[in-house]
Amino acid sequence: MNYEITEFILDRISSFIDKKNVTVKTENTDWRGKTYISDLVILDEENNVGFEVFDDEITVFYFTAHTHFNKQYYEELELEYSDSIAIEFLIDLFTYPIHYTKVYKGKKLINEKYHIETDDYTGMRTIDSAWHGLVNFHNPFAKKVKENFIWSFNKETKCFEKQAVKQPTQKKKGVF
Repeated sequence: MNYEITEFILDRISSFIDKKNVTVKTENTDWRGKTYISDLVILDEENNVGFEVFDDEITVFYFTAHTHFNKQYYEELELEYSDSIAIEFLIDLFTYPIHYTKVYKGKKLINEKYHIETDDYTGMRTIDSAWHGLVNFHNPFAKKVKENFIWSFNKETKCFEKQAVKQPTQKKKGVF
């Protein structure tokens, strides 16, 4: 491992993971094929859950999304940065149900959202949202369809499980 914080993070989340299934890569390749140094830690390969440690940033990736914890970003906002922010975020992923919503217009994906359901009953906390409306042309008259899933961590099997959530059926307007 290139960074001490990587081992510290693994120690903090050790109750959630099976260390024999954890993969750590120290020499990685970006989308251009350029080699760079980091600690890429894959916790659950099947569900794409893990984190990557750089000099000034920790990126936590989960399912189809990721979140950056960048020291420079926090300094620009005049907030105090700590590696523990990324660690707490990882622990939240393992602890709370994660609600995932995909919205389609016809067959085109136009929106994705991830929410964490917390214990304090303040509702859902959005952790990632992506709008794909400008990337793909979609038919504005196509039917809008939502798919909802809940990802939850099973402590016995030490992996994430995905459950589909059925949408409530709506009554048609104007029909007696």
